[in-house]
Amino acid sequence: MLVSDGVHDNFDPEALGEHPTNLGLSQATWLNVPQKESIEARDKYRANRLYEQIEGIKDPKKVTDTIIRYVVKTTHNQREYLEKNKGGQVPDDFVNYPGKMDHCTCVSFVVG
Repeated sequence: MLVSDGVHDNFDPEALGEHPTNLGLSQATWLNVPQKESIEARDKYRANRLYEQIEGIKDPKKVTDTIIRYVVKTTHNQREYLEKNKGGQVPDDFVNYPGKMDHCTCVSFVVG
């Protein structure tokens, strides 16, 4: 599977409103987490979150469709906010407005 950053960012714990302590880290904010720890925690979280979405799906088209639906669902509150506040900017609050809206591309294929 190949994805653009518009998909990748929607699996990032910070963009989903998760606090570092929820991932077993001792720091209260992501800015305070040492880079190595941050990368390891984020990678593990993203992998688990992705696995939750596509577990058991074998068909590449279904994998792609599932991932795109996940991104649309994740960013729902942001789109709703912008529709109600034309010309506004989404509040910097990933707990209530999770995810990141961006161009999203996902390509899934079977090798072998």
